Order: sequence, then C-alpha cells, then structure tokens
Amino acid sequence: MNPCYARIYALVAAIPPGRVMTYGQIAALALDVCTSPVPAIQVGRALAVIPPGLDLPWWRVIGRAGSHGVLRKLSLTSRQKTLLAREGVVADDEGRYDLTRYLYVPVE
Repeated sequence: MNPCYARIYALVAAIPPGRVMTYGQIAALALDVCTSPVPAIQVGRALAVIPPGLDLPWWRVIGRAGSHGVLRKLSLTSRQKTLLAREGVVADDEGRYDLTRYLYVPVE
C-alpha cells in the first residue's frame, strides 16, 4: 500500500465515534509521508479508493468549515449525515457541524 495512503487511513481509523476531523487536518498530520500540491485533496482521493475489506470510518472526515466538502461531489452526503447522526454528531440548519464541539485533535 502507498505509504501516504496508509498514513491517512491510520489517522482516519483513529477518529473516535462522535468526533470528526477535517481533510486539511489529516493532510497536515500526514505530511511526514505525503507530498502533494494540495494535500487535503490527496486525503479525499485516498478516501475515494479505500481498499475492500478495510473498515474505515470515512464519514468522520469533513470539510474545514464543518461541511461535507468533497463528499458532496460523490453524492455521499446523505449517507455521511446519517452515519454521523447515529454517533450523535448533528449538523446545524445550514448542514454544518460545530467544530468547537465535535473536532477530534489527536495527541501525537
């Protein structure tokens, strides 16, 4: 597996239920092994090609403004919203998540 994608997947796997991380946040934490002109997009690309059998909580990754970000383009917004709501992560009336409440900051 690509070392960059492996690092991204490890970060996503560590997000606990009821919390979220942003694409940019994951990209910043993965810079030790990832290089890209636009690292946050690289995170989205990695999540778009999760290998079969790798059980990752992809729905816990959102855009920097607390929005669904890239997933809107992939028509997964509704599924992501449902999965987050099951974990108690609820969007406001504008479809954004309160990062002051739900953001996960790993200790590394």
